[in-house]
Amino acid sequence: MNKTYIDKNIGIRITERYDKNDYLIDYIFSLGDGKDFVSVRLLPWEYEDNSIYYQKIGLLERKYEEKKEELLKEQQRIDELNRLERERQRKLREREPEQLDFFKDFSILNWYKKAMAITEVYDYSRLKEQLLDSISNYINENKYFKENDIYDLYRWIEEFDFTEIKSKFDYEMFLGRIRDNGDYHLENKFRNIFTNFFSWSIPTKEALDAIKEFVSGEPIIEFMGGSGYWAYLLKKNGEDIISSDIRFNPDKNTYIYSKDPRKNWIQMQEKDIADILPQDVSGKVVMLSWIPYGEGPVHILDSMSPGSKLILIGENRGGCTSNDDFFDKLEENFEYIDKIENVRFDRIYDSITFYVKKGLHKFFIMETK
Repeated sequence: MNKTYIDKNIGIRITERYDKNDYLIDYIFSLGDGKDFVSVRLLPWEYEDNSIYYQKIGLLERKYEEKKEELLKEQQRIDELNRLERERQRKLREREPEQLDFFKDFSILNWYKKAMAITEVYDYSRLKEQLLDSISNYINENKYFKENDIYDLYRWIEEFDFTEIKSKFDYEMFLGRIRDNGDYHLENKFRNIFTNFFSWSIPTKEALDAIKEFVSGEPIIEFMGGSGYWAYLLKKNGEDIISSDIRFNPDKNTYIYSKDPRKNWIQMQEKDIADILPQDVSGKVVMLSWIPYGEGPVHILDSMSPGSKLILIGENRGGCTSNDDFFDKLEENFEYIDKIENVRFDRIYDSITFYVKKGLHKFFIMETK
């Protein structure tokens, strides 16, 4: 049986707790109600000791003030989120009707890949604004994210322009801010956003420049291109690249987000890797990014002629990319050229690796940086 009363002299709620034999166990001093509730525990002998008694009261009052300050900051975060949402809604209302119609059929995930225009001409001036709108919706609708996650991640993403090429240092600083937040899971939550709206690997300027050096002006054909984010940045970095994916066939692509290639970062081709022929890769550098785990498109390697270049992005043998058959064929028929260790998410071990198919091939050396 418990007895609760208010000590009017100190304004604190006191609960005496007893066991089944009516033996006094302890005292619980508490303040607040609901979200601001805090308490401290006193043993019977502490209750009788004036020094400890008032120390505990002081501790309780400090905890109560800290709790109120924490709740105030939380409310300020919520108010800021509401302000951002009102601003977003205002911008939506100010858009022309035809612009609204273009986006009205986009679900949270189907907006996904940020392509702007109905034609092959993309309006990059509005790309960041549309991206932020979509990410804001995605975070707010996803129960995985807490209120403070929404505020912090949205604010940081807003400050970091993902439509531009960023250096390794830029990404390390960005991820460092997330890691310094103190919430281990926050980086995983950002990766959840990144893999839904961008790509599985982080495309830094250093990685893009290494690819530029490797291809040396040759055209690139990318299979399993996903959103086309890497292709978008490579094209922005001066490369001639065509990206393709089976994404537009929901029966074959379990990772599908949008059936419309115009809603990706760039215009993409629909291509089933099972149908790839030698003429599809002839005279081109082949780029494969994060081949789905367990799949091994060895026929792509077979379709490549001696001297052809291959760019492989993802984890190596034993990781979450492809399977042993693919890596066996790779080691047997391709010459390893170089590997770039890129910025990585926690517990992800991906890299960018360069190969040339064995046989009579072009002499090629990459400079070590």
